[in-house]
Amino acid sequence: MQTPPSRTAHIIGNTIVERADEAKGEYVVGSTVIMVEYRDDQQRVFAGRQQHRLRRHGTSFRIVQKRVDLINCDSAFEAIAVPI
Repeated sequence: MQTPPSRTAHIIGNTIVERADEAKGEYVVGSTVIMVEYRDDQQRVFAGRQQHRLRRHGTSFRIVQKRVDLINCDSAFEAIAVPI
């Protein structure tokens, strides 16, 4: 567990279905993401494009795969804590 825990806010936008295989019940959905993290009196901002591969599960969906491509991926930065 992280001490002290990070406080985060996530903004998701520009969501679009990129591919659909309705026979398999699978969809690839892309979106933009901005995540702000505040911890130890420091604030960091991460932004990029994310992609989810979803599979139909009854009347809902399950995430099969998630990929995030940060726009500053070539920069050095400390580890990102992702609360689950």
